[in-house]
Amino acid sequence: MPHLRRFIATRCPELTDWLAGAVDAGSGSSEPVGGHARALVWEIADLLVYQRFPEAYDALAELRWDADQLADVCELEGRTIIDAGAGSGWLSEDLARSGRVVFAVEPVGRLREYIRQRADRAALGNLFVLDGLLHRIPLPASSADVLVTSRAIGWQLADELVEIERVVRPGGWAIHSVGTPDDSPRTELDERLEASGYAPSRYRDAGGWRRRYARRFDGG
Repeated sequence: MPHLRRFIATRCPELTDWLAGAVDAGSGSSEPVGGHARALVWEIADLLVYQRFPEAYDALAELRWDADQLADVCELEGRTIIDAGAGSGWLSEDLARSGRVVFAVEPVGRLREYIRQRADRAALGNLFVLDGLLHRIPLPASSADVLVTSRAIGWQLADELVEIERVVRPGGWAIHSVGTPDDSPRTELDERLEASGYAPSRYRDAGGWRRRYARRFDGG
């Protein structure tokens, strides 16, 4: 385990704090080590598929929802939109059909390539792909009218919230579709988003009703 931790931290320094928290959280667990090992193997398997075969994730209907569901929160037509943690880019493509400009921010190189291919196939000249993270978005301050995430917030929440407020213009919106079933117990992420001024609502995907959080930034 120490060797794996060093390897991951070396290859991706951004995960150092998360790894430390994960190790601390699991150190007092009574679950057998074998259970954690099996969970880790499946996480690694998912990661490999996600990076090497993004079309496999892109085909998962249960992760999809119609971007029109955002219209009950704010106007998208003609807006500059950031899709942070864009993944395979299905939401970015959908948003680009109504937004003026869409920036798909994604840290995984293979996924960025996949999004560019998807934009080319759809002839979307207003969809731009950027290498970045939700807590480190490569755009100037106040560059977007709307920032959206889909199951992508919470890895470094404190830094993410600061960065979101930096890039969204006064009067703009941040909307996070967190993917948690609406009837499930509240999580720490729910509590922290609400404490940061985000209002809860819900959206629907193939798996049912899910939680969503939105905040309008009024500015200074």
